[in-house]
Amino acid sequence: MGGALGNTKELSTFGVCKKLNISRPTLQDWITRGFVCPTIKARGKGTKSVFSNHDVRLIEVFIGMIKHGFSRELAGDCINKMKASGQYSGFNVLFGDDHEIQIKVIK
Repeated sequence: MGGALGNTKELSTFGVCKKLNISRPTLQDWITRGFVCPTIKARGKGTKSVFSNHDVRLIEVFIGMIKHGFSRELAGDCINKMKASGQYSGFNVLFGDDHEIQIKVIK
């Protein structure tokens, strides 16, 4: 990662919550349950989790999937597989009617 949390490519838990308008307990619950994960996990009291812009985008996809009726387990599995593959530089997600999701991978 390289930079300080002030870098626009890195956000703290607080920064992610503010950007996505979600509560800290909600984000912490998702992290604890493994639905979403930061690039760098907090390692105890006084340390901070660090999220990349890519992490934040994946959390946005997770939220969108939940809003479209997918379970948190399925949504989390989907975004964690996307993150683990690492074979793309980005993606666009389109949520359609009837729980349809189109994911365009950018290589």
